[in-house]
Amino acid sequence: MDAMEEVLRKKKIRYARADGRCANGSQLKEAERLRYQRGDAPVILFNVVEGISLHEGEANNGGNNVPPLPNRP
Repeated sequence: MDAMEEVLRKKKIRYARADGRCANGSQLKEAERLRYQRGDAPVILFNVVEGISLHEGEANNGGNNVPPLPNRP
């Protein structure tokens, strides 16, 4: 993520970043998310954990209703 951030910075592309530097539930993480959603930053960098967190509580509107696979031993 640091390498991608460096490239964006060199190309002067605005970006938001949400990762371990943003404590869970922190104001910084929320501010970065809002910057992206408002269009102030056309790119957002995030890790898997933050990506899931950013979508927490959202409904799968219009998604398929395929049931999950059963647990396998």
